[in-house]
Amino acid sequence: MNDARLDALMSGRFDTLTRIAGLWRIPGFSLAIIREADAATYAWGLRDAGRRLPMTESTRVPLGSLSKSLIAAVAAQRVAEQVTGWDRAQEPSFLPASHQGVTLAHLLSHSSGMPSYNLLLHYSADETRAALLERLRHLAGAHAPGTAYLYSNTMFIAACGLLESLTAVPWERQYHDLLRAIGIAGHMIDAEGVEKASPHGWAEEQGAFVVEEIEPVPATAHPLAGLICDIREMVAFMRLHLFGTGESGRLLGEGDLAELRRSRIRMPEIGYPAGATSTGYGLGWVLGRAGEHEMLIHAGSVGNMRAMTALLPDSGVGVSLLCNGDAEHSPVHPECCFMCAVVFRVIDWLCATKLALPDEPVPPPVRRADAAPLPRAVRAAAEPDLAGSYSHPGFGTLTVAPSDGGHLRLRYGRYSGLLARGPAGAISAVPDGRDGPVVPVQRGGRSLLARMEPSVPSFPFARVRRG
Repeated sequence: MNDARLDALMSGRFDTLTRIAGLWRIPGFSLAIIREADAATYAWGLRDAGRRLPMTESTRVPLGSLSKSLIAAVAAQRVAEQVTGWDRAQEPSFLPASHQGVTLAHLLSHSSGMPSYNLLLHYSADETRAALLERLRHLAGAHAPGTAYLYSNTMFIAACGLLESLTAVPWERQYHDLLRAIGIAGHMIDAEGVEKASPHGWAEEQGAFVVEEIEPVPATAHPLAGLICDIREMVAFMRLHLFGTGESGRLLGEGDLAELRRSRIRMPEIGYPAGATSTGYGLGWVLGRAGEHEMLIHAGSVGNMRAMTALLPDSGVGVSLLCNGDAEHSPVHPECCFMCAVVFRVIDWLCATKLALPDEPVPPPVRRADAAPLPRAVRAAAEPDLAGSYSHPGFGTLTVAPSDGGHLRLRYGRYSGLLARGPAGAISAVPDGRDGPVVPVQRGGRSLLARMEPSVPSFPFARVRRG
């Protein structure tokens, strides 16, 4: 049941939020608000615009990277139990020699120096976390640990593997023990979870909106992107991170919360609305300020389903938003994006932060078609030496083979993209639709050089079969 004082605060103001959703063409959203012991939740619009099904307070939406803070919370419990320490040097067998001595804090603050390797994480054929982690020692780091900010999804998976090896307790058990203690059901985006989630994301492409249903997330990526929650569960999520409490008492002490909120590495400014700033990255949280208030904030996405939470610990205030529309950051816009326009407005109403938000919602920027020349698909006859299977000890096998009327296509696990030649003559694998990054490739004698990660050089894949 909603707190009457929060309902009174939102009365007459919720219409502003629905106008913002209309401007940004968001089909539906749900909102949770906390102020000390008080809480309120709301839902508006459609979870499935095609079938006119409503978004409700029980509609589950993927949290995506917002669940990084839960991985850090599990780690905080193990540190409190003296299983390990935040800054204790580790020597995990699954990292290259250059990164022995990395710490748990490095892994959970994007300061390990190891890239994200999203192609490996999301597209490889690995079915277990152990198989995925075994590949990492064959890969390269971009920086020495602790020297620079480099967003890395895969290092959060590495942290899960490290905690599992230190405790001899399966990661999934540690994770779901915490979720149960908080009061979160712990549904994941597997085949069963997709049925239970049911929102449909919407994205604007070529002037029209297209529907995107949730697809199951590979099991290897479940700790990062697998969790789906409804907006009432987000109240429990925020109470954990604001007060350290779960359903039956305290789960994280004040010292644990302070460590999660301590800046570990400077990061680039994100571009929130004026008056709100990002200053660094803690453990699973972007750190910053909203007016005079300390702020923890993070967003996450799976396809076009998106989530954002902002917490002001010094005021006991939290705001969570779940939505099913294409709401990417736009730093040139005065409100940044739909999620920021809603979340920071509600924060301003709760705390009078005096953020420089416009009096009336501002329409999103006009999307313009990309004017860059379209790449030309590479025909197999034009590059007869490229077709074949290639292997790398870390990434495994990729293939280049004729398809689509004689054009060459690169396949790596679930990833598939036509080889195309850009204006300067360079060849890249251009994925179908939004499915993955562009992968530049070039011949290297008996190998294929593939840029599998933008922050490090190309990797040589040795040819194991022609044609």
